[in-house]
Amino acid sequence: MLITASSHQLSAILWFVPLLMTVTAGCEESAMQCSILTNHLVQHVLEADKGNNATLTSWCFDDLTSDGDNYSTYVTSVKVAYSQGGAALETTYVAKLNPCGNVSKSGSLTSSMFEKEGQFYTKLEPALSLELTALGHESLRVPTFFYVSLDRGHEVMIMENLQVHGFRMNDRKKGLDVIHATLVIQELARLHAASILLKINKGPELLNEVLSKDWMNFDKTTHDFLKLKYSGHVDNAIVTLEKIGGYDKTVAWLRDLKPRALEILEDQAKDAGPFNVVSHGDCWNNNLLFRYNAEGKPVEVMLLDLQLIRQASLAIDLNFFLYTSLDGHTRRSNITSFLDTYYECFKSVIESAQRDMPFTQEAFKQEFVDKHLYGFLFAIFIIPLSVCRSDQLPKGLTDSFGKKQENLMLDMLDSNPLFRPRFLALFDEMMEDGIITCSIP
Repeated sequence: MLITASSHQLSAILWFVPLLMTVTAGCEESAMQCSILTNHLVQHVLEADKGNNATLTSWCFDDLTSDGDNYSTYVTSVKVAYSQGGAALETTYVAKLNPCGNVSKSGSLTSSMFEKEGQFYTKLEPALSLELTALGHESLRVPTFFYVSLDRGHEVMIMENLQVHGFRMNDRKKGLDVIHATLVIQELARLHAASILLKINKGPELLNEVLSKDWMNFDKTTHDFLKLKYSGHVDNAIVTLEKIGGYDKTVAWLRDLKPRALEILEDQAKDAGPFNVVSHGDCWNNNLLFRYNAEGKPVEVMLLDLQLIRQASLAIDLNFFLYTSLDGHTRRSNITSFLDTYYECFKSVIESAQRDMPFTQEAFKQEFVDKHLYGFLFAIFIIPLSVCRSDQLPKGLTDSFGKKQENLMLDMLDSNPLFRPRFLALFDEMMEDGIITCSIP
């Protein structure tokens, strides 16, 4: 998660990339030393936010992160004192920086992700939001963006701090309820539909420019690294199910799937014809902030961490979100309503532009089922890290990370009542939907 205001809310973890940078306890100091933040830059951000008559008085870092919060980026707040119209005022921003110390062989991928997110905010988001506002809809719900520098190894982005508007993150240990989930589903539908209209009205050039690079196809070294890691995630699920017992068929199915886990993800993310949209790529609880009314009801969501956007099936985002961020009962009991809500919201945007829907509701629901494996494969990795305590998160991205996660999962079977039912719901649903009984694609 990028934008927040307290250490327990920050994770920006990119769990599934998965955890590509080797970050040590000295990362915070390294990030600050490598930062390109200067008085001149902060003054530039201040003027972009408050106007040309705002004058910087002083600024300082105000650390946000704690152990386990960030692995591939460093996120901090910038406290700014300034004068304007004779008044002494203060404000805060959120800065996301490349952790310049201890860069692993995947450091070039981190730079690529910074580039993609910077291009999203400076090029793609304005175009997508214009498609919406021109039709009388609200712009995309993402944080206001003030500055980006993409100098290799010294990347930095500065955005608004959404806490000042009352936004906060839902507890990652708890699955999102129906109201929270509905807000997210509606916003994903708006993002996806806006991208369809942008391609129709402006052509594919901008989308191709911003989205050509992808974390799956960046280079062979990264690809080989990811293949090894994802087979390890499947191994951890196998060991956990064997300890639970009663899932012999599922374990056998997972053993067949294991060597092709990354290949399956790649296949599920390929061009999806009429369902192809701008996909968030990392939509789960920790990359969402919610604003609440006086009664404590969530009334607005903000999408965060757009560094893994891609062109893919709209069902990729839906499966990823619903399987990583909801418990099994909430998901299963409301799946028809969730899909209907998405379709109607998507349809309202498309038809407000007097365009025909590119697919039927029945075809959409089948596409959702066809992309189940994508959400499933990420959920078996993300859920254990979602429900554990912060002090249990594996620290550092060493070769022993997979073993540490395996030990964590086995321990939580008895010690964490949140883990077992949420984890097993994944497999029970895959069996009910006929996914596990089918041969591996």
